[in-house]
Amino acid sequence: MRVPSYREHSSGQARVTFGGKDYLLGPHGSKESKEMYRRLLSEYIASDCSANFDKVPEDISIVEVVAAYKKHAKGWYKSSPETYEFVMLAVRPLVELYGSTDAVAFGPKQFKACRKYVMDGKLRGPKASTFETLPSRKYVNDLMSRMKKVFSWAAEEELIPASVHETLSKVQHLQPGRTTAPEGKGVDAVDIATVEATLPHLPKTIADMVRVQLDIGCRPGELCQLTPAMIDRSREESHGVWIAQILKHKTAHHGKKRFLVIGVESQNILRPYLLRGENDCLFRPCDSEKKRRAANHEARETALSCGNAPGSNKKRNPSRKPGKSYDPSVYAKAILRACADNGIPHWSPNKLRHAFAMEINSVEDLEVTAALMGHSKVSTTQVYAKRNITTAIEAVQRKNQSVKQKRSSAS
Repeated sequence: MRVPSYREHSSGQARVTFGGKDYLLGPHGSKESKEMYRRLLSEYIASDCSANFDKVPEDISIVEVVAAYKKHAKGWYKSSPETYEFVMLAVRPLVELYGSTDAVAFGPKQFKACRKYVMDGKLRGPKASTFETLPSRKYVNDLMSRMKKVFSWAAEEELIPASVHETLSKVQHLQPGRTTAPEGKGVDAVDIATVEATLPHLPKTIADMVRVQLDIGCRPGELCQLTPAMIDRSREESHGVWIAQILKHKTAHHGKKRFLVIGVESQNILRPYLLRGENDCLFRPCDSEKKRRAANHEARETALSCGNAPGSNKKRNPSRKPGKSYDPSVYAKAILRACADNGIPHWSPNKLRHAFAMEINSVEDLEVTAALMGHSKVSTTQVYAKRNITTAIEAVQRKNQSVKQKRSSAS
């Protein structure tokens, strides 16, 4: 960033320019003018060079608050693109319904109107979620919580009075059974048979990603960012495991650490992927594309002297080239495409994590499952690790058998 300079105005006063606007500081060269210059410059930089850094709260509109927040969010959620997209979705009702309204005039009534807008399923478009039915109560609550954070941030930056956010914080979440918003079904575990049916139709790299994620229970984003440098193999001989430390994860901003324990099955899958730069991602689209082309060439039936020679039908300067790291959304789309093309019920990578939690929780207690899932609270694990109905049925069967034996021995 080019630092705005301290200059002399034709009137003899000192001046500085922020965002195309001149600020007069007092007599040029005076101690007071230089102090004011340093103060304004510090405030301007602290506001992330916002054009609204000196605006009086009564003068700023909703659309200006949203524009400033978008700029802040782009850097704040840089390591979490999915969260950023959800934040951008949360501010859309503000712009669509109250964009030109003064921010100080936004209160509970306006907030509830935005919430009703979301509940009615009107929040659609390329970046909006597609609902077969109306959005669930939990989804609406999550979205509106993000909207409240916009006003919390704006109050912190002194763009709006703190009273605006304090008033909005009094609005309660939608309560179960007391709203027309439907209850969500939640994310269930994927059936292992469905996963096995999908694997043959996936590119080898994606198939290996699925196998590893199902084996260690990590999040899709954690899997996509794995590099050789993250994996500590010093415990392989003594304990038979590798330990991977994930640097960018869901709770990193809370100071939490996230480790993945990698067993023998995943070790065997990952070994060939370790033969790359220490900081290169293990799973890369460019490698997957190279394997796909090699497989197509191997299956070629036309003689090499006929038709296209290998590489001759490539674009000279393609607008998009295979990257060096997978985005979680691309990983999910690859699975979706394989399922859709082969008549397999669709499932997402997140369901692999649920399947892992259910399997572990069927043989271990919640504390063990929480440690493997990376949860700091057991209550969070309970959402994922609901015991399988099969386990419950087997328990009742054992109880019934015990009762029968007691009755038989008594008679």
